[in-house]
Amino acid sequence: MSNLFDIKMVFTQIPDLLTYLPVTLELAVVAMIVSLILGLILALIKMKKIPVLKQLANLYIKSHQFEIWNEL
Repeated sequence: MSNLFDIKMVFTQIPDLLTYLPVTLELAVVAMIVSLILGLILALIKMKKIPVLKQLANLYIKSHQFEIWNEL
């Protein structure tokens, strides 16, 4: 039976994978910043109780909660 996982190959590919690390970290940081800003905006809308915007914020939040619970 052949090896399904070759540990030597993994270690030989690490230098190639490290070249993509800056792009991965950049995407992660940008996603965190965007989600933080969006979360703060939604929280402010709900706290200030702006009628139309609060309904839209609730709709957005509930739709994403529904998606998360369906994935479980």
